Formats: sequence, structure tokens, C-alpha cells
Amino acid sequence: MMIRTVISIHPDPSPRKIVVLWTSAPACPAKVAGEKAIMAWGLVSHVVLSQLPNTSLALLTFDDTVRDRVDFSPENRAIVKYLTQRQRTPPRQSQNKKTAIYDSILAAAAMLHSPDSANSILLISDGQTTAACPRYGYGP
Repeated sequence: MMIRTVISIHPDPSPRKIVVLWTSAPACPAKVAGEKAIMAWGLVSHVVLSQLPNTSLALLTFDDTVRDRVDFSPENRAIVKYLTQRQRTPPRQSQNKKTAIYDSILAAAAMLHSPDSANSILLISDGQTTAACPRYGYGP
């Protein structure tokens, strides 16, 4: 086994795009789902409000399909506005909703138009896909 050491890190000044995927349907009991929703909300808020340099953010929320889509905007204003509205009137949590992770990843990739190594997709989910992706035949 070879061990490598990082000698230095240089910031990359090139622009980046990140699409944040956020599931609104955790596949777990209500008490745990509430705790996971609070943690997910905190993580999404932190990413959006941290003002990453040279980084544009977009947001997709999903459960059994993509629900809300907030496109890239200057200084991430559209996402901040969306989160502010959502904090005032959070959506009703519906139990036993399916989650379509594969479909949401495909939608996020489409938002990046021509993805390159400077672009990322950040998935905030319990990691369980329970809805099939008919386009490519993934899922249960």
C-alpha cells in the first residue's frame, strides 16, 4: 500500500456550478423523518448561505418525482428566496412517499447543460430509491 501526502493546496479560481438535490420524502418512520428533515434543512441552508466563491447553485427537491426546481441565479438569490418562503410554509410531510433518486440525478445533470469537472451534484437524501426510473430501468 502506498501512502501519499498532500504538500499544498491551491484554490481554483475557475467558476463552478453545484446542483443541490434534496429529498422531501425520507423513507423512515415519522419521528426519524422529522429529525432527518431538520438535519437536511440545516445542511441545505449551510451550503446556500456559505457564499462559496465563484460558485453558482441550483436546487431540485424531489420525492416520487422532481417537485421544485430553482435554477442558477446571481449570488444564489433565487435559492435564498425559495428557502425563505419554504421556511415560512413548509410542505406537508407525507408518509410512505416514494423517492426517485435516479430521476432527480438525471434532472440535475440536465441543469448543468454541458457538465465538466468544475460542476457537481450534491445529493441530500437518506440514500434509498424506492421509485423506478422507467427511462433507464433502475430502481425497484
